[in-house]
Amino acid sequence: MMSAGHVQWRGCLSIHGNFEYIPGYWEWAEDILSHYSGILDGALLSDVVLASLCFYDCSDAFLKAFCDSWCRSTNTLIIPPGELSISLWELLELGGLPVTGHLFDEVVPIAECLSPTLDSDARLPRSCRFLLLSSHRLASHFLDSIVYEENVYCAAFLSCWLCVFVLPVEPLFFIRASVFKMASILAKGSRVSLAPPVLAYIYRSLSQISLSECTGEP
Repeated sequence: MMSAGHVQWRGCLSIHGNFEYIPGYWEWAEDILSHYSGILDGALLSDVVLASLCFYDCSDAFLKAFCDSWCRSTNTLIIPPGELSISLWELLELGGLPVTGHLFDEVVPIAECLSPTLDSDARLPRSCRFLLLSSHRLASHFLDSIVYEENVYCAAFLSCWLCVFVLPVEPLFFIRASVFKMASILAKGSRVSLAPPVLAYIYRSLSQISLSECTGEP
């Protein structure tokens, strides 16, 4: 919903200033929070997943002033009292994103990493295999039944959550197969260090906005 000078959203995605509702996301997230609370608590994700369902008011004038004050060469805000920046502390204390845990590694794993002959510490969760298989079948329009195991349902949701709300890189609205590995680890209740890549994404996005303001690019 949009109002004069403000934007409110709930389970929505911002695209070039417009807000698009994601059909079914609200219901899916509520189901995950209800049935997988223990897993989400272990991964320190309960609060941040819940945050994706909230309404947020955002002043266009404030956002413009914020971006105008951003220095892309130092990743700081140039304001009268001095320079300020966004740190991992803000993402941990204010955003709730974990700083410690497995290193966030967005990559499509090779088949050997899914082999049951590997040691348990080196082997990826079986849910990752099912997500990759489902993605392949959807891409090839081969929609035969797949017997899901472990926490595939939770891992599938977290894949969507990562692509839409945590690291929404283009093309938007698409779930990237490269997040299946991390989503499967999170669906086991393991912590993943999400704050560093999110901070880097924020820096990159603000720098792109600052550059487009200087060059006049859209």
